[in-house]
Amino acid sequence: MGSLYEILPEKFKKDLTEAEKLLLQCAESGDIVDLSPGEEIDPIKYEEWGHERTIRSEIITFLLTDKKVRDFINYRGIKIRGAKIEGELNLSYADIPFPIVFNNCAFPDGIDLHTAKIKELNFSGCFIKNFTAKGLEVNNDLNFQNSTCMEGVDLSRARIGGYLICTNAKFKNKNKEALKAEYINVQCDLYLDKFRATGEVNLMGAEIGGQLICSESRLHNQNGDALAAQDINVQDIFLDEGFEAIGAIDLARAKINGDLICTGGKFKNKGGTALKVDYANIKHDVHLDSNEENKFCAIGEVDLSMAKVGGQLICTGGEFKNEKGLALAAEGIYVQEDILLDDNFHAIGEVDLYSAKIGGKLDCTDGIFENENGTAIYIEDCHINGEFIAKWKKLSGKLVLDKAKISKISIESDSEKWPQKVSLNGFEYEKFSDEMDWKILLKWINQQDTFYSQPYTQLAKVLKNYGRDEEAIQVLIEREERKTKIGLESLIKIYNIRKELKNVLKVSKIEVKIFNFSGFLSFLKTFICWFLIRFLLWGKLTGYGYRPWRVFFILILLFISGWIIFYITPMAPLQGAISKEIEFYPPIYSIDTLIPFIDLYQENYWVPRETWAKVYLWIHIIAGWIFSSIFIVAITGIFKKE
Repeated sequence: MGSLYEILPEKFKKDLTEAEKLLLQCAESGDIVDLSPGEEIDPIKYEEWGHERTIRSEIITFLLTDKKVRDFINYRGIKIRGAKIEGELNLSYADIPFPIVFNNCAFPDGIDLHTAKIKELNFSGCFIKNFTAKGLEVNNDLNFQNSTCMEGVDLSRARIGGYLICTNAKFKNKNKEALKAEYINVQCDLYLDKFRATGEVNLMGAEIGGQLICSESRLHNQNGDALAAQDINVQDIFLDEGFEAIGAIDLARAKINGDLICTGGKFKNKGGTALKVDYANIKHDVHLDSNEENKFCAIGEVDLSMAKVGGQLICTGGEFKNEKGLALAAEGIYVQEDILLDDNFHAIGEVDLYSAKIGGKLDCTDGIFENENGTAIYIEDCHINGEFIAKWKKLSGKLVLDKAKISKISIESDSEKWPQKVSLNGFEYEKFSDEMDWKILLKWINQQDTFYSQPYTQLAKVLKNYGRDEEAIQVLIEREERKTKIGLESLIKIYNIRKELKNVLKVSKIEVKIFNFSGFLSFLKTFICWFLIRFLLWGKLTGYGYRPWRVFFILILLFISGWIIFYITPMAPLQGAISKEIEFYPPIYSIDTLIPFIDLYQENYWVPRETWAKVYLWIHIIAGWIFSSIFIVAITGIFKKE
């Protein structure tokens, strides 16, 4: 025995096991205490291990904390493999200046490192009942690779100077916190790859200098948060390549200085929020997409409301399921580049981009949007600096583009792929794609639940900007015809309602008279005025003010017909014509009687002798008043609002 044995207290010398004797020797030499040479070790089966592999925790604590002993400990620290540590290993508040390595060891009574300061810690492959290390400081790495912890790991407010490695580890604490690491500070990467957790993983407020890597992990906490990482500050986050969470993933207000990569991840929280990234700040890209090996799938809401994304939001091929709810909630999101909902992107539930600001394009090419009897895509008040590509594979539900402002729009030409309903009030755009037929957009406009004039006016404005004035006029006429049609339908509905009221209320005879006679007359008068004035005189004759030349042509015909009639019929001079010696000129007389706003000294001095010509004169004058007034109104645009 060496010098360590000599200074060992008598209480430890009694019943000293072979494993403990080997520990004393190796502590001085810096060699590993290997209690299972050549064997495959499974520390979960520690109960099968004999006394020869048992080391009392008090001896380890004595060696690591006694100031007299430290001078005998090798600078490489203590390394133990395949041992069962009997009793709780309590190193709380200890300050240990050398590494501690436990490889494939069993700690059936747990570990307490509360507020300890240690150079380096390694528990790779170990079985640990519970691990308490609140406020722990480790100068270099903390390694739990391949380890199993049955009642949770507490690293809250710990400081790790290197890497925190939990690769292929299993932490269990059902319905509680499997890994409690709130406000932890890790200088390098935090590895939770191939990690298994039953219970919550709490990284709220964590500061991670490198990446958070959860690739191929399984986090299970069905009734709560599988990963609670609100306000985390990290370089990149990887929840990808077969990552699976049952329970919510909460990254609210996270600060991610690189990418959020969830490619091929599966997020399940049916009826709740599966992935929550609201108010987060991501400097580069967000990947919620699929690849050849793994398909991104979220069952429950994916919430990106008010998030800021410095790159792209990529949902290519992703599957978002939240039936009768929000599949993708991105209200108020800011994306500096593109949003890609393309290439078999599939949303069951509403995609909400209300008030979103997109620096690039919104691409829905070959996407599938399903929300029967609800809104499939909600883009109200959205600003898109690039192109909105509405060439989806399927859209069942309503499309809302109210008050949206985009640079360019491209629409699927196949009418079978158009939305069931569309709302475009206040929708503004600068241009449409070269291959798109503007009539497709007009058909969309005609599909609106509620009639609004603005979408027609906007389309006409864009067509005018392209120099296609005639097509712009067609759109404006279509707007007025729709307005007239809706007005007529409203009048008919009002009359039908009045008839139903009579039957429901069973009113008195006087009231019935009002409903049946006066009401009918009032309806008939309104109907005739609306139909004759707006539809026939204003609509068909002038194209609602956009075809004034039609009325001008009618006036020309009236002028010519009057010229002929007044030329062939005998005319009688009135007294003023004789005294003033005014001669009769048929063409001038036709103009003077036709146009009510001029005086050419003919109408007041001559009159037809024959009765039929006098009748025609009155028709000529009345027609002149009507068509001249309509022409002036049309040409001046008094009732034409563009």
